[in-house]
Amino acid sequence: TTKNDDANEQYVKEAEKLIMRKEYKNSIIVVETSAHENINIDAAFLVLAQIIDKTKMRSKVVPYSEAARARKEQLDASTESLQRLIRLHVTDYRALWSQASKKLGQHREFQNFVELFGIDATQRLFRRHIKKLKDEQVAKKIQGYLDMLPDILHEICPDVSTLIN
Repeated sequence: TTKNDDANEQYVKEAEKLIMRKEYKNSIIVVETSAHENINIDAAFLVLAQIIDKTKMRSKVVPYSEAARARKEQLDASTESLQRLIRLHVTDYRALWSQASKKLGQHREFQNFVELFGIDATQRLFRRHIKKLKDEQVAKKIQGYLDMLPDILHEICPDVSTLIN
C-alpha cells in the first residue's frame, strides 16, 4: 500500500482483508510505504526484486508504524547531531553560510543531515542558529545598559529625593 502517512484506515483494512482470502494467501506481499516520508521505499523495491528473481527466501517486511518510528528517530538524531556541531563551530552571529558550510562540510554529521533533509533545510537550521546568537547578543547588550541605568540616573539627578520634597 502507498501513502500510509495519509491513509484511510478503512481502505487499509479492506486491502488486508482482500489479501487474507484463501486464493491470495501467501502470494501477495504487502509493503506499507510513504514516499513523502521516505518510509519502506527500499523495502518495496527489495520485495519486488525478490519476486522477479523468484527467490524462495524473502526478507521480512517491517510494518509501517515501526518503520515510521525508526525513520523519525533517525531524523531526530541527525538533527540533534547537526545542531550540536553548529553550536560547537559557529559562535559568532556574523558568520556567513558560505564559510560555515565549507567548514562544517568536512564533518560526517553535516553530510548525513544534507543527505536526509537537503541543503535548504540545512541552511534554515544554520540561519535559525545565527538568529539565536544575534538575539542573545542583543539581550546581553540590553541587560548591560539596564545594569548601568541606575548609576547614570544617579549622576544626572544626584538629589532626586530633595526634588520630590
